[in-house]
Amino acid sequence: MSAPVFITLTETGEALARRLASDVSGAEVHGLANRTASPDISFSETMTHIASLFATGRPIIGICAAGCPKTTTKCPFKVSATQSPTKWRLKSKEETRQ
Repeated sequence: MSAPVFITLTETGEALARRLASDVSGAEVHGLANRTASPDISFSETMTHIASLFATGRPIIGICAAGCPKTTTKCPFKVSATQSPTKWRLKSKEETRQ
């Protein structure tokens, strides 16, 4: 199986992608040109780049900007500030209702 690619469109996403990729053998970070600082591979056409990765059979992991403000009671992640992002998991419907 091919090594996965972490796709990111922002510098903040790039930092998270870099941390996650360090735990996966051979993983690369691909970032949008002019919006990321130092990805392994830069691209300028997001959909074209993702389509070419998909066509070659590379696993693709997208890092998107999504936050759970502390004031949000319906945050879908069960996570604390001290946990590594690799330990996050989605809450069950029962946990979300609490």
